[in-house]
Amino acid sequence: MLRFLVIAVLPGIHCAIGYGLANSMLIEGDDGNIIIDTLESREAATELQKDFQVISSKPVVAIIYTHNHADHVFGAEVLAGNNLSNVKVYSHSKTQKILDATLGIVQQITYQRAARQFGMYLTSENDGINNGIGLNLKYNKDSTSALLYPTNTFDTDRWNLTIAGRDFVLYHAPGETDDQIVIYMPKENVLFAADNIYKAFPNIYAIRGTTTRDAIQWVSSLDLMRNLRSEYLIPSHTKPISGAEYIYETITIYRDAMQFVHDQTVRFMNKGFSPDEIIGNKLIQLPKRLKEHPYLQEFYGTVDWSIRGIFDQYLGWYSGKSSDLNPDAPNVRAQNLIRLGGGSKKVFESAQVAYSEQKYQWCLELTEALCIYPEDLNKSEIIQLQVSTLQKLASLQTSANGRNWYLTKSLEIQGLIEIKPSPAQVTKTILNSSLKKLFMLLSVNLNYHKANDINQLVLFHFQDTNEKFSIHIRNGIADVKYQWPENIQSNPIDMIIEVIKEEIWKQVIAQLAPDSSTQILSVTSELHLSTTSIGERSNSETSEINAIKLNVIAEKVSSKKGPISPRNNYKCGYMKLAKEFVSSLGWAKALFDPSFDKCYCKDCYPTEYPNVTKAGNAEYVIPRGWVRLGLHVDVVTQEQHDIWNKWIVTFHGTTIIAAHSILAHRHFCLPGDKLIDGSVLGIRPGHIPDKKHIYTSPTIAYSSLPVYSPRKEFRSSRTNRVYEVQVVLQCRQKPTSFTAQSETVRAGSKRICPFIPNEKVEYYTDIRSAIVAYGLLVRFYEISDDCDF
Repeated sequence: MLRFLVIAVLPGIHCAIGYGLANSMLIEGDDGNIIIDTLESREAATELQKDFQVISSKPVVAIIYTHNHADHVFGAEVLAGNNLSNVKVYSHSKTQKILDATLGIVQQITYQRAARQFGMYLTSENDGINNGIGLNLKYNKDSTSALLYPTNTFDTDRWNLTIAGRDFVLYHAPGETDDQIVIYMPKENVLFAADNIYKAFPNIYAIRGTTTRDAIQWVSSLDLMRNLRSEYLIPSHTKPISGAEYIYETITIYRDAMQFVHDQTVRFMNKGFSPDEIIGNKLIQLPKRLKEHPYLQEFYGTVDWSIRGIFDQYLGWYSGKSSDLNPDAPNVRAQNLIRLGGGSKKVFESAQVAYSEQKYQWCLELTEALCIYPEDLNKSEIIQLQVSTLQKLASLQTSANGRNWYLTKSLEIQGLIEIKPSPAQVTKTILNSSLKKLFMLLSVNLNYHKANDINQLVLFHFQDTNEKFSIHIRNGIADVKYQWPENIQSNPIDMIIEVIKEEIWKQVIAQLAPDSSTQILSVTSELHLSTTSIGERSNSETSEINAIKLNVIAEKVSSKKGPISPRNNYKCGYMKLAKEFVSSLGWAKALFDPSFDKCYCKDCYPTEYPNVTKAGNAEYVIPRGWVRLGLHVDVVTQEQHDIWNKWIVTFHGTTIIAAHSILAHRHFCLPGDKLIDGSVLGIRPGHIPDKKHIYTSPTIAYSSLPVYSPRKEFRSSRTNRVYEVQVVLQCRQKPTSFTAQSETVRAGSKRICPFIPNEKVEYYTDIRSAIVAYGLLVRFYEISDDCDF
């Protein structure tokens, strides 16, 4: 049986096959070597590196990733060899982003499913053979990664490079992945095809768990490849081929098969057929010329799985059948099936008959139901029949993926294997992950049954990296933010965790969760106990990290003794008055977002709290005496511009009519704009003539001057008092969008704000999109004595 093979495609161009699931290519350059794809693990790459050194002892100066899959990138550090510090790693920019998200929120299940698809736990003793497009994936629970992150990326359609005297053209060619690139060497007329073509039917949907690959996008990339008319084609799986006409014809028939399956699936979808009906009735069968082609044998992907994937891509999970809209739970269906069959004994007998008649799919369905609802049957007998059935189904599979899945499941249900990463893998994954990635996992690991009645806020500060995170458990969710609340003094903090070193915290987490990469921290109703236990571990004499202290500087604080938070502002008379006032204006409720509500009255924001704070690395003054009613900010704006982290806080004084116009029209007004009541916004008398700008300030003391924010009379039915009211918009503003200048209200030597000098108190801009209002600030003055709250 073939194991290791290095093919010299041309002088100085080599393709290594059999060292791992994928191929790895060596191109000899003038003063160094270039590697394309690097296998799936440190262990797989080690053997290959030795053989590449025999071919050429020149240093590796560059590595090119065709895409992000593990079998193409996880051996890079090994293949870089002694030149590790100088090697450049090339890829598409999307590869970098996908690798950044390697530790994903569904990693636990995708690890298990990948292990089944690739047969990672199968050996020659338990019928392991190959992976359809390669011998086997050399990655298991004991393997380690030698990933190098890309250093040079591109996001255009093509990129011309010269490396070590060799010319390359890198084409973005999305197919099996969105970041896929193919590499063309024009002088040699060689095309490195990545995973866009291999000697097996394309894997349009991977059963390990992926979104469906866009078949039409893949076809378009194949058109690009065939039109290069290369003389040599080197795929990243299976053997290279040569001959321009043969390569052109092979790519053509490959892309035609994909388009055929896509187009016919859509055709029958439009006729109202479900995937089960299309597949069960064999409505889509490859034409003979396609079906018999050696590059379209279903050793990897299959036509049937492609049909299901394409259907899901366009129409989602719902088949269109009424009975599939709200199906019974598996245990209910199993119970109904057993009852319909006359009880578990009779159903088991029916399963045995099905097995003897080679109706293995029906036998599998019956045994799965019996395992759920065995009644008085011996479950071991059911399992044994199910194991035999899975083994028979495996033997009938053309696709290695299907075969591996059935055989692996048969081992699992017998209790012979348990699919999970080793403690060493978990520890390394945690240690190599950013804090942001680790905290990202917390929300999806919340046990809401335990946390449903909890309302707690815990803050983390990592002193060595100065990174801050907050976890707020409420309403059965963990709201994880990559920053602290705007003003922690005005929030009821249940705990603040000060961590001296990021690395040590990761080591603690790895010890707390040695068996699962997703159990990073137990975020439950016991959150304050979990975080305290981290501190206790750090001081333990038996701990491996006993030299480091994790300082818990604030234990659980009773919300009764703490400051009033936004979620308790409704108890404040000022907040109630503000809501009554805004309600009287008749503005649409959709303009507001109560999660941003905050009160700065003397009770809610005591005098001992700071007067100045920072946002976006710029200072602004706390609006004491005002109450903020939160405004709706669309998610696209928040995420696209990262306004909470990168934009500064400013204030914009305005009239009530102009404020309503800004919020309703979702952009700030310039002089000359028509307002919501039909009037035109003008330049106020005595204020900078002919200057059409939007004015903001880092202090509300300036923005609330009467020239900007005139008072309006309001009578409260709740207090039966008359007030004068001012409004100011609290905003996030892009730091580079404005010009700062001195005050323009002729203050002279009088200081407008004690914290911001007059020379820096006013900003102006004409870029509407660079300002986002997130709070309507309201202040009340009693007319009787002009005494505010």
